[in-house]
Amino acid sequence: MERVELIRTLMEEKRRGMEAYERYLNEKHLYAPGMMLYMREAHFLTAVGPGGEPTVSELAARLGVTHGAVSQL
Repeated sequence: MERVELIRTLMEEKRRGMEAYERYLNEKHLYAPGMMLYMREAHFLTAVGPGGEPTVSELAARLGVTHGAVSQL
């Protein structure tokens, strides 16, 4: 296989992998009995933690996202 063909194949596989990942992110999953959540919601709940009341800034730092992204969740 020529180099250009190998690069094209690599880029196509990368695109397909990213599409599968995006589909996974945009589907609800069962994390506990009766609790269907999007993965982002599950990460948010984990970042908040039990009994905690973190600020938006603290959550943004824990999740590695912007304040706006935390507000959307």
